Amino acid sequence: MERRWVSFGQLSFVQMKTVQTAIDCVSRAYAPYSGFPVGAAVATNDGAVFGGCNVENASYGLSICAERVAIGNLYVNDAVPATEGGRTEPRRITCVAVYAPCVRRRNPDDVFCYPCGACRQVLVEHATPDAELILIGADTNAEQACPTDHALYCRFHVESLTALLPFGFTGEQLPLKDSQEETAFR
Repeated sequence: MERRWVSFGQLSFVQMKTVQTAIDCVSRAYAPYSGFPVGAAVATNDGAVFGGCNVENASYGLSICAERVAIGNLYVNDAVPATEGGRTEPRRITCVAVYAPCVRRRNPDDVFCYPCGACRQVLVEHATPDAELILIGADTNAEQACPTDHALYCRFHVESLTALLPFGFTGEQLPLKDSQEETAFR
């Protein structure tokens, strides 16, 4: 698993935009039960960035994570024309950023929030094989959250999204639709 610690200035323009969007989305989170707001953003291969925040429900299982809200926003607000029957091909995500300012610190490096298992599975379906995950955390020298207007005081951990779910279930594992091809395997 490739891990990189980088500063804001070392990020590409699209990565910076994705990070800033995730930080901005935290303030929109609805997290009255856990007190754990999360912001996320996804960038597509054409540089478009879409954000999301977690939305909780008193019945915890009905809550939705920030990463999946960001993916939903990608499809709802995407400039790529939709078809009458819906899309059959996923948009390709090249970068994902996740920020949770309230991560409980057990040691100085505990400043990051990884996507949950469900989000990892959904991200795998929509991401390119080399998509990057950027985890955003408050700088260990500052015991405060990242400022919402600037990410310079944050710390970034970059790694491969595929490394989080190396054997994720994909559409390639579903039965073939063409009955002739299906019988070829019998």
